[in-house]
Amino acid sequence: MDRDDFLRGYLNNFQRRYVNEREFVRDYLESMNPDDPDIFLPDNPKEYIPLRNKAFNQTLGEGFAEAYDKYKFLGSGAFGTTFQDPDDPTKVFKAQRLEMQDDIKRAEKEVDTQIKAAEMGRAPKVHAVETFPARKDGMDLLRDLDTTGRFASPTIHVTEMDKVDTLRSQGYAAEPGGVLEKFVKNKMIDADDDAPIYKLNNPAAQVMRDETRKMHLARAKSELDLADKGIIHSDLMDSAGMDREEHITYNPNTNQMKFVDYGVAKVHDHAGDMHEHTKNLNVKSEELKNLDASSRAEHFLDHKATAIINGMKAVGNREEANIFEGIFNEYMGNDDLLAADDLVNQGREIINKHDFKDSELKLQKGQKTGYMYGQLSNPTVNQVVTDIQADKFPQFNNPNLYKSETNPFPAPPYGNKEEERPLTDEERKDVQDLLRKLKE
Repeated sequence: MDRDDFLRGYLNNFQRRYVNEREFVRDYLESMNPDDPDIFLPDNPKEYIPLRNKAFNQTLGEGFAEAYDKYKFLGSGAFGTTFQDPDDPTKVFKAQRLEMQDDIKRAEKEVDTQIKAAEMGRAPKVHAVETFPARKDGMDLLRDLDTTGRFASPTIHVTEMDKVDTLRSQGYAAEPGGVLEKFVKNKMIDADDDAPIYKLNNPAAQVMRDETRKMHLARAKSELDLADKGIIHSDLMDSAGMDREEHITYNPNTNQMKFVDYGVAKVHDHAGDMHEHTKNLNVKSEELKNLDASSRAEHFLDHKATAIINGMKAVGNREEANIFEGIFNEYMGNDDLLAADDLVNQGREIINKHDFKDSELKLQKGQKTGYMYGQLSNPTVNQVVTDIQADKFPQFNNPNLYKSETNPFPAPPYGNKEEERPLTDEERKDVQDLLRKLKE
């Protein structure tokens, strides 16, 4: 059985019915013994594999079992199933059974989007795309009677691309034994080589934090690179807000991150949407405004701003991220998309200039508190002048500071909500003046 016939049988019976291999075999045994309520499905491969092969070949055609072993299943999602290319270990192919006109357009758009992302090094390279007729079943015959034009002749769409190892396939990112822990353990760690000015009790923990920050910076840079081309992946987090690590690849040796599965990616014409939004500002009648364009522009700016904020935090600049977020939210709250767009463009340049070395935070000890700043984030300006370099700035003396080597925010206002609020223009100017003095 060749690959095309194998895919016809597989996609009809596994992808469409959402059954796995053992369920398929059990269904076969039950169909052969409808009066037996206790079907036994052995776990021993010597007993199970012959049963499986018989179920496959008798149900899906002679040679299906051999093809099933040849084209190794790697994973499946809402829009297709991925198999190993048996002739090239560096390549895989994704197969989809398409029945709706909209599905065909989506698959074509998915390939176009992935090709654009691959050109930036943010997706696996696409090597070939082909389509061929699927095997029709009873539902397809019913769809042939439809006169709305929604349905298409069932087609199998195959995309051949580079094989990549996702975070999930490597044991996830931050889990014990996962990508980052393996990298840190295998990395030569010598606290005497380019050592920080103070050493932590557990240097490996700081290295782990630095490598985690580098991965977060890679994520921010990758998402912003895609956004520069108008692309929002849209499927990097699940409904619970957790990363979908089966869609993310990351190499801590190179800090290179890529994304896979562009099935629900959105491609925006942000410049065009902002132009339409600007026209809306001069239109009095709500009925004549292109509100969809304004809505898309808002969504796009929110996406980029989130990546920028995450990127700032990834280099330890929590205070800078809070200031940026406060100003952005103020602009968006006032529906000032033009100002928000300008701010986002500035933020994007900031992230673009950051190097992965910036995620290796400098450790600095507070003179009054003894706390080691730089573990979780860079110190705020207030923390520098009142604690780390308190002797140089007596005018900012804070009598409330006390000895606390474990609390990252040792005394007010460091641990309250006041620090999270956006600075006023006057406060921001004071911060900038202080930063200039500290750099001199």
